[in-house]
Amino acid sequence: SPNNKMARRGMVSRAKKVQMNSTLPDDVAALVQKHAMQPQTSASLQTLMKTGRGELLSKTYKEESLSETFHTKTATKRILLQVASFLRRELPIRLAH
Repeated sequence: SPNNKMARRGMVSRAKKVQMNSTLPDDVAALVQKHAMQPQTSASLQTLMKTGRGELLSKTYKEESLSETFHTKTATKRILLQVASFLRRELPIRLAH
């Protein structure tokens, strides 16, 4: 779509600016450019709230049924892993933009 092409051009020019106008070492500038080329993952406040409450664990852990007897401690650990995984993937992209 035209909007995607424009957004990509913006990302490319932004990434080039990082490389051209920066005192960053070349390897760091290349890493920033790599992440700037990736699209940001959209996440609504509703999705963030559901994730924090553990309501979306069944999408991440499909092989296990999450019953009422599911231990809170295990659910909390899995919620933290789910959030940490998203942040690990998404933070470099957002920081590069």
